[in-house]
Amino acid sequence: MPVTAKLSLRLYEKLGEQVANELVDWFNEVDATYRSDLRDLNELNFARFDARLEQRVVQLDASLAQRMARLEAKLDSEVERLERTIESEVARLEGKIESEIARLEGKIESEVARLGGKIESEIAQLEAKIESEVARLEGKVESGAARLEGKIESEAARLEARIEAAEGKLIARFETRLSETRNSMMRWMLAGWTSIMLLVLTTLFAVLRRG
Repeated sequence: MPVTAKLSLRLYEKLGEQVANELVDWFNEVDATYRSDLRDLNELNFARFDARLEQRVVQLDASLAQRMARLEAKLDSEVERLERTIESEVARLEGKIESEIARLEGKIESEVARLGGKIESEIAQLEAKIESEVARLEGKVESGAARLEGKIESEAARLEARIEAAEGKLIARFETRLSETRNSMMRWMLAGWTSIMLLVLTTLFAVLRRG
C-alpha cells in the first residue's frame, strides 16, 4: 500500500526530508514487490485451479455419459413394456366400448321412440290449447280495439278543440304584437323625420344668416 500524504508529512517532520524520502521510497518498493508476488501467486493458483477444474469436468462428462447410456437402455426397455401394456389395455377397452355403444344405441332407440310418442301427444295438446287461447285473445283484442278507437276519437276531438283555441289565442297575440310593432316603428320614423327636418332647418337658418 503506498504511503499516505499524512504519514509522509509526519515522517518529514520527525526524520527530515532526506531520510523521509528514502523511507517513503523503500515503503513504496516493498509495496510494489508484495503486489507483484501476490499477482504471481494468484495466477499460479488460478492455473492450478483451472487444470483441476478441467480434469473434474472430463471425469464428470465420462460419468454422465455412462449414466445417460444406462438410463437410455432402461428407458427403452420401460417404453417397450409400456407399449405392450398399452396395446393390450387399448384392445380390451375397445371391445368394452363397442359392447357399451351397442347397448346404449339400443337404449337410445327405445327412448327416442317413447319420447317421440310423448312429444306428439304433447304437441297435439299444445296446439289445441294455443288455438283456444288465440281465439280468446282475438276476441279480447277486438273488444279492446273498439274501446281504444272510441277513446282515440274522443281524445282527438278534444285535442282539436284545444288546438283551435290555442291558434286563436296565438293569432290574437300576434296581431297585438304586430300592431304594437307598427306603432313603435311609426313613432321612431316620426322622431327620425323630425330630427332630420330640424337639422335641415338649422342648416338653412345658418346659411341664410351668413348670406
